[in-house]
Amino acid sequence: LEEMERLASLSTMCEFKKGATIYLLDEPSEHVYLLKEGTIKISRLGQDGQEIILDIIAPGEIFGEMSLLGEDS
Repeated sequence: LEEMERLASLSTMCEFKKGATIYLLDEPSEHVYLLKEGTIKISRLGQDGQEIILDIIAPGEIFGEMSLLGEDS
């Protein structure tokens, strides 16, 4: 419980609308995300312009950590 309270004090809560772009896989990010509720689709466009779904993030999962290293999630 102490660790969760510490994490909460160091973080910022953000709310995004359905369909919003949170970050782009090919661009570095300064943030790591912990999904509180809902689902997040990690995707990219293929060479033919079709969407390729790479992952579906569920509540409680962390994402965006690989973008800190300049790598895809």
